[in-house]
Amino acid sequence: MHQPPKNTRTRSHNIIRQRPGVKKNAQNAKTIEDAWTLFFPDNMLEQIVKYTNKRLDKFRSSYARERDVLPTNLIEIKSVIGLLYLAGVKKSAHINLDEFWHTDGTGIELFRLVMSLRRFRLLLRALRFDDSDTREDRKKLDKLAPIREMFDGFIDRSKNYYNLSSNVTIDEMLESFRGRCSFRQYMPNKPAKYGIKVHALVDSKTYYVYNMEIYAGQQPEGPYKVDNSASGNQKIDSSHI
Repeated sequence: MHQPPKNTRTRSHNIIRQRPGVKKNAQNAKTIEDAWTLFFPDNMLEQIVKYTNKRLDKFRSSYARERDVLPTNLIEIKSVIGLLYLAGVKKSAHINLDEFWHTDGTGIELFRLVMSLRRFRLLLRALRFDDSDTREDRKKLDKLAPIREMFDGFIDRSKNYYNLSSNVTIDEMLESFRGRCSFRQYMPNKPAKYGIKVHALVDSKTYYVYNMEIYAGQQPEGPYKVDNSASGNQKIDSSHI
């Protein structure tokens, strides 16, 4: 192997102009909660509160007592997310939800202290990430309409807080999911086998996820329809590579 001539000028696309790592606007995040809030700010969670309350309003007529379907708020939605995180930490994907609230010593006390099982079930049923009144019109252009606003906001923040290193990779992952979904994938070579396929642009040194795109199958005609073939243009932005 011959070394290139030393007087050869480095091509512009091979010059790293930004130092890789956390950007200045995120360097003040010193705790886990600070870092989490960067990606899930209160203004985003307030949107979830608003859309969830609209769903709770529709439930209210089915209950004899109005106090059984009280509106939610920012603190309560954060509590629901926290309990879901805790359930994940306990690796409880296949545990019946009732078992977390057992009072015979086998449950997890923190769940009972945060909220009742009845309230937790209700909030999970009502949890929404978009305006259901306009969803059908948006789905005519985008299969990801129910989460598009939240998903795109998360990706924007991922790009806003980090500079990639010189080594990145585009990876494919399958997020386990067995519910109803028109673009749910079956991949027998993956541990979960059934789920949502996601393409991710990742820093191969730090494993930071910089960009993602959910594979939603053939999108309707419009701004979200892209060529999914191997030779087609991918929506993952790799222009900085």
